[in-house]
Order: sequence, then structure tokens, then C-alpha cells
Amino acid sequence: GPSDASVWQNIQQANVAWVAPVGAGLTLEGGVFLSPIGPESIPIKDQWNWSRSDLFFALPFYHAGVRATYPITSCWTVSVQLYNGWNSVTDRNTELSPAIIATYTLPKRLTWQTLYFGGDERPGGAPEGTPWRYLCDTYANVTVTSALAMLAHADAGFENNRFGTSGWYAGALSARL
Repeated sequence: GPSDASVWQNIQQANVAWVAPVGAGLTLEGGVFLSPIGPESIPIKDQWNWSRSDLFFALPFYHAGVRATYPITSCWTVSVQLYNGWNSVTDRNTELSPAIIATYTLPKRLTWQTLYFGGDERPGGAPEGTPWRYLCDTYANVTVTSALAMLAHADAGFENNRFGTSGWYAGALSARL
């Protein structure tokens, strides 16, 4: 049926949005979204390279849920999000996964994003129990000159489960000439 994960696995993005007349405009959205974690995404046309970094494959590709985004200033935007977890349209447990993102943008010069994503990512009845997974991710994409751009990306996470603490940290540096 439609709750089967194989039905949803090929949908990259499908959502509805409404910009509420609050201040500079509060965008409310619901649906399936490409993951906001990290600078890379699924569409090749949006990438510097035809391949992906190892970090891309260690992070989720998509999420299903709701999000609210608000421009605090002309440079700063914040977003609060609530999802079914990592790469799951139909949740494998009863817990939702919250995310909060702060983005600083200077058009054609700099994008810096910092993100927290958490939640119980194990299916119900998993031998690890129901540990909360913590992920912090940040990246900066800087246009140095019209011919040179640089990207720094780092993330770290952990979860305490019945077998101990699982953790990771990773980083990537890229340049485009």
C-alpha cells in the first residue's frame, strides 16, 4: 500500500507552502523535502562536481514533515522543522525528529548554515533501544573571486544506545576554480 517505503523512495520533493502575512513573511510548508543537512543535494545540476563527497552519503537525502522559515534580517534566516526522521516518509517509530537551522547569506559572496537535527531514528523494537540521535552540521560556501569559490563542511553526531555510545565526526574542504 501507500505506506510501503518503496512507493516513496523515488519522490525527491513534493510539498505545499504558504507565506503567512507575519512580519517579513513566515513561510509554512508541509510535504517531502530534500534534506537541508549539508551543502550537497540530490540534483546533479546544483552541484560543483558530478560526484558526491563521502559526507553526502553519510547524511540523509530527504525528509517528510513540516517546516516554518522566517527571514530575521536581509542576511539571517531561521527555520524550525519537524520530520518523520531520516529518509522516511512513513515513520518507523512514533517519534518525530526536530531540526533548527540558522542561515547567513551575502548574495554572490557567502552562505553559512548551521543546523541541529535530532530524534529517535531506530525502528520500534530495535535492539539498540530508542536512543536520541544528535547531529550538528555546519558549512560555509565563500566566493573569493569571480573565478574561485571555497566550501568548508563539518558535522558531528552521537547517540547513546543499549550497546554504548555511537558517534561520528567528519569534514570536507572543496574549491572550485
